[in-house]
Amino acid sequence: MRLAKASLKYKTFDELGLLPGLLKVLKSKDITQPTAIQSMSIPHLLKNDSHSLIAAQTGTGKTLSYVLPLFHLLKAQELESQKILTEKNSPRAVIIVPNRELSKQCEKVVCLFKHEIRLKTFSLHSGQKWKTECTELEQGVDILIGTPDKIDKHRKQKTLNFSNVTNMIIDESDTLIDAGFANHLDLYFQELQNKAKLAFVSATFSHPLEKFITERFAYSENQRKPFIHKIIEEKTHLNLTHLKHEFVQLQEYDKNPIFEKMLFDVNSMMGNGGCIIFCNSIQSARAVEYLVNEKGMKAVSLHGDIPPKRRSDNIKAFNDREARFLVCTDLGSRGLDFPFVNYVLQFDFPKTQSDYIHRAGRAGRAGRPGSVITFYRKSDIPVVQEFKKSYEKSQPLRMSFSAYSLKNKHFLIKSTPKVQNNLPHKDND
Repeated sequence: MRLAKASLKYKTFDELGLLPGLLKVLKSKDITQPTAIQSMSIPHLLKNDSHSLIAAQTGTGKTLSYVLPLFHLLKAQELESQKILTEKNSPRAVIIVPNRELSKQCEKVVCLFKHEIRLKTFSLHSGQKWKTECTELEQGVDILIGTPDKIDKHRKQKTLNFSNVTNMIIDESDTLIDAGFANHLDLYFQELQNKAKLAFVSATFSHPLEKFITERFAYSENQRKPFIHKIIEEKTHLNLTHLKHEFVQLQEYDKNPIFEKMLFDVNSMMGNGGCIIFCNSIQSARAVEYLVNEKGMKAVSLHGDIPPKRRSDNIKAFNDREARFLVCTDLGSRGLDFPFVNYVLQFDFPKTQSDYIHRAGRAGRAGRPGSVITFYRKSDIPVVQEFKKSYEKSQPLRMSFSAYSLKNKHFLIKSTPKVQNNLPHKDND
């Protein structure tokens, strides 16, 4: 197995051999030093000689680590051929993401470079007019960002094909596999017919993702399967050590008053930051959003029942600090980047360790300080202990297991009797 571990081999982007136009944009944004994963992945992707698996912790700039090589490679091809290579209905590179929010966020990064490098880009996601999408594809796109459902719809209608694709990025690949898109990806790979280089990008290297990749690719060049180069940041699975983790054990009947007390504490402590509250269901998210707003602390929400336009408005309101709390399901746990968020509050206990990693990773982006507060019940104790054991093998986390709810239970219930009627008492409500 060829395993590359990320290091700071390159101290500046100038050393990576990128096109001058890309360096110009980076300098204009005061981005001068690559992160560890960028330092390792960009040179490899620029070679464009094998498939890749890139795994690195949240907030380390994984998007930029593949966007820069894509622009470099596609523009270099045009410069070499001395002609425009854009073709109608067939992009030259495709970035696949799990949902609309990640599509729009990836689009923001791509748009930083498209005018300077003069490549055409477009994002396919829900909330857009079909006619607009067809027109953009008809006019030709160099880099296409899209969700599987939108991509499949256009492929079915023959308004999109992969005949011109040289590179495909599968971003948040663990989420795509967990969401049941493995068969969709196989159909894409089949159409590509090994003519394009693939890059799987993820913050967690989950078992389903490992299984998916090993069934189709090989980590060694002496096997019959296509070779895939594995680039993993050394601390990918220990990416939460800069955060403070607090686990609050609850009784069946004291979740709501404890949450309200915690809400006021977080609101007073987060300063100019922000807080994301995670729930396991849409119903739970609705109830929590209602409670936060009822208590005079502005909150907006993000979940599957919210129309696309309102989702965008809610994200903008949170990003602009018009709302200090964002209440969401795991729809908001992947890829979204709010640098100011310093608190994550898990109203419902995460279903898997991977979910915990992604949720917690919304706080303390790029190594900034942050806190993660997680409610759990007696039935969750084995999972909590397993989590603690798993993460403390190499480097201890700053974890505290609070008796806060048990000590303050009677006072809280007595002082906030109405809260119990506003929120569901079960984690999966």
